Amino acid sequence: MPLVAQGWTLNYEMLFYGMFALTLLLPRRLQLPCLTVSVFALVAAGFIFHPVQPALYTWTRAFSLEFLAGAWIGHIWQRNGRLWPLLLAAMSVGFLFAVLPAPSQAPARVAGACIVTAMLLGVLILERRGEGIGRFRLPLILGDASYSIYLWQGFALMAAHSLATHVAFVAKLQGAIFSIMAIAGGVAAYYLVERPLLRALRRARRYRRGVPIPAGI
Repeated sequence: MPLVAQGWTLNYEMLFYGMFALTLLLPRRLQLPCLTVSVFALVAAGFIFHPVQPALYTWTRAFSLEFLAGAWIGHIWQRNGRLWPLLLAAMSVGFLFAVLPAPSQAPARVAGACIVTAMLLGVLILERRGEGIGRFRLPLILGDASYSIYLWQGFALMAAHSLATHVAFVAKLQGAIFSIMAIAGGVAAYYLVERPLLRALRRARRYRRGVPIPAGI
């Protein structure tokens, strides 16, 4: 596990970066089909063999299918393909898995992934039609602070859990309180930590461009 718990998502990113790099060795017409076969093979291996080694357990889970869906959406977008069929398919599959009774949480995860995919497709369809999305202040702030929210959510979770053990009504609303604390903490970290650091780095880069730097540095 990574030092920061939510860094588990980076394990999937590393896998996909490696797979993308390998597909570049293939002819272009074979790249996406081979990537698709590889990802489905990994997920199938996870269902069949149930690996317990951390890396294999991570890389054979169905989360990889979300990256693959993004690759196909990007491919269709670049070729000006029709996105409506994908949107309808994502909504249909999401609804099916949402109402499907099952002993595990897998259907709920698939349904959630389909909902997110449908939202992405909806945005892309609006962009293609030239309608776009209005510039609202709050979504822009949340978008700018998204990485800080991602990094600081662990602290919010610990704080919400601690409150829930001492305050009764917090336990009933733990999910909502956690979400509010994670967003608020992430936005605060963005303005107090991330933005000042980025500004300092930009100033340092501008300074280095204007001053001769000895060779080897």
